[in-house]
Amino acid sequence: MKNSLLGMIFVCLLSSCAYDYDMGDSFIDEPNRLVVNSFLNPNHPMDIYFYTTLKMDSGYWFKAANGVRVLLKEDETILYDAICPDTLLHLDYYPVTGKNYTIEAVLTGYETITAATSIPKTISCEAKVEKVKQFYWNDYRVDLSAFQFPPANEESLWITAYKVFKEDEISQCHTIYVNNILIDKVNQEVGLDETLGSITHNSFMRIKNKNLPKLDKIQFFPGINYEQMQVQIKLIAASKEYDQYNRSLYQQQNMIIYDDDISSVFFQPVQVYSNIRNGLGIFAGWNEVNYFLDIPE
Repeated sequence: MKNSLLGMIFVCLLSSCAYDYDMGDSFIDEPNRLVVNSFLNPNHPMDIYFYTTLKMDSGYWFKAANGVRVLLKEDETILYDAICPDTLLHLDYYPVTGKNYTIEAVLTGYETITAATSIPKTISCEAKVEKVKQFYWNDYRVDLSAFQFPPANEESLWITAYKVFKEDEISQCHTIYVNNILIDKVNQEVGLDETLGSITHNSFMRIKNKNLPKLDKIQFFPGINYEQMQVQIKLIAASKEYDQYNRSLYQQQNMIIYDDDISSVFFQPVQVYSNIRNGLGIFAGWNEVNYFLDIPE
């Protein structure tokens, strides 16, 4: 039953199911556990958060954990071996691409937890924006090509786009029109867009590990408009842990069951991935490359 709690961690927008009858008392009886949450990126200092689960009559809650004994290693080098006085362990140290990281955390009254991850090498490409004619108006298409992938690794590729306006205002592109069979369908909208002739993806494009060697180019429309100064394209090289956690979390957050949907009787909650042994949460590495592309006149 460990994973039954994972979806409650750091999630604010979970969908709920509605029923016309009393569900009765829950038989879930999870022990209180230690929780770790950390994403390691070479562009940011290391931040590791600690929480504990707390069983109440109304369900499970999460509270900040203080006084956790932490052993943190980079390969065989010890980065931290002491008691963390706060719920956040912050180190003025940047993770290193290609290195492996392990953590062991001990708190009185809880099982000792361990986890491991690595920082993947970056994935890069050639990127450009082109103005194209769409029936009666002009649109802007992003072309990514000549991808460079690290050999024989387990990372997957996540691609996001952002609108960059004046005065450093940035907003994410939430609707991406693209038609590429190598892109994961996890966030694909039903049906085709009639004007662009492309499948709609919500907020990101994910290309899983086994499809990366087949990827030569991607062309997509992120909804750029003339008010923008630039479009930012982010290529995320995702470790196995980062990839599986975020994919399963997206699935859980977007699993909607309607009252009149008879299939809801077969509904099974999506379990959120965790690599924390004897505990909950996530300890994952990722890397990124960003392209800032000017909008053509």
